[in-house]
Amino acid sequence: MMKLLAVLFLASLAHADKVIDINKQIDEGLKKANSILTARGLGLHPVPDHKFDDLELKRGVHVGINSLQRSDDATLTIGEDGKVSVDIHVGWHLFETGYALIKTQGLLFSGVVRVGDSSFRIAYDIVSKPECKVSLSHLEYERLADAQFSGSLPETDRDISDVFSQHVLPYFNEKFAKAKGHVERVMNEAICRHPRGLVASQNHITTIIDALGEFL
Repeated sequence: MMKLLAVLFLASLAHADKVIDINKQIDEGLKKANSILTARGLGLHPVPDHKFDDLELKRGVHVGINSLQRSDDATLTIGEDGKVSVDIHVGWHLFETGYALIKTQGLLFSGVVRVGDSSFRIAYDIVSKPECKVSLSHLEYERLADAQFSGSLPETDRDISDVFSQHVLPYFNEKFAKAKGHVERVMNEAICRHPRGLVASQNHITTIIDALGEFL
């Protein structure tokens, strides 16, 4: 009986999906991606003015878009059918937005928002038969949390994580939804035109971030 169980166990392993840790490759790819974002001027760049009900945000700047790092493990799974699935979670080591002028409830002040916990999920499948094709399943913020506001008026300091989860995260994800088709086309061009594209996950993340650059 034990021998039979051992045979069945080995047989199940032979047909199991193969999961590969690609953390090291992604870390190296993110270094290149951050260099690309820096070259695009995304280390410090202006953001559009915004108005939400009685809140006006003017003359804002983003800091730290070029500080990507992994927020969780990155994996590559090879299925029995040969399909390759890649799942990556990245976040920003430094993510701040400052506004020179904020108007709300009759008050005028300036302030900075610091996001302490961010995660952006990128997941995609690659099939090689009958023809090579890349399909994006996730291109979205998972979380923008631990958001703290520090203003020139001390009484305005507070945790605004709820505002980020309810308004800011959906706002950005709507922009990324519009970018999805463009990023998918770029990935198909980069991966399916190159014989080694299926295993070059380090280059995949660089290609994706470069394609996203204009939407960040």
